[in-house]
Amino acid sequence: MAAGNSDSQVPDWCEIAERASRESDPKKLIQLVRALCDRLQEAELRKKRRADPESLSPSNSGLAKPPAA
Repeated sequence: MAAGNSDSQVPDWCEIAERASRESDPKKLIQLVRALCDRLQEAELRKKRRADPESLSPSNSGLAKPPAA
């Protein structure tokens, strides 16, 4: 698994893509492509969250706004 991967239990998208490029079993290839899509979507969501820190996330969606002065 990749050293720069924050989630050491799940291979990063580059590793999944490399495995998919070598896979000849159609069923295994489908599984790898689905895993690749999932990882890329997760990366895109993380990128959007870093770019927009004001966006609502599940951790702060229930918080009330402070009263206006």
